[in-house]
Amino acid sequence: MLEPTPAPLPDLVVRVLPDKVRSLRRLERGIRWVMALWYAFLGLVWIALGIWQYSNAVASAARSDDSADWALPGLALLVLFGAGCLVLSGFSIAAITLRRAYWTGADTPPIALTLSTAGVELALPDGVDLGLPAGTTTIAVPWASVTAVRRQRRLLVITAARGVLPKRMRNTARYGLPILDQDVETILTAARLLRQAALPVAAAR
Repeated sequence: MLEPTPAPLPDLVVRVLPDKVRSLRRLERGIRWVMALWYAFLGLVWIALGIWQYSNAVASAARSDDSADWALPGLALLVLFGAGCLVLSGFSIAAITLRRAYWTGADTPPIALTLSTAGVELALPDGVDLGLPAGTTTIAVPWASVTAVRRQRRLLVITAARGVLPKRMRNTARYGLPILDQDVETILTAARLLRQAALPVAAAR
């Protein structure tokens, strides 16, 4: 009597929650704006403090018929600190304004990854240069090349054998768990079962 053939395991499609992505990025953008404005405020304070101290030194020197040159190094140092803070603020603001696609979530693919008996198909974000041919939107990694699928705090981490993923990914793909529509236990269980079902097939080949 032939044993019944077990039903094939279904694929697990892990989608991205766009509203969650936009919400988290709005929070990140707000924090970056606060930091940029804080640096600008500090820069102005340092410069104003330097001018105030130097003007006091000049006024004091005028009353005593003396020179205020001794206050110049202090003025230069405070102005240098202030200018550094203003430059840092300017770079931060420029970085914020130039990343419009990132803040709106337009670079995020609708599907993060797909698990099947063939392996893991990783979706690539738009606008990120990974050294792949133009138009490449996914990377297929067979189970034989997947070394681990695990949770690392608030991240889902998938590691592959060396040379499978682009060099810039350093053999690792990371996904923020809060933006995925599947919970981590479901993903890890599906990965374990699909891997167990696929590896004997791969070995037989």
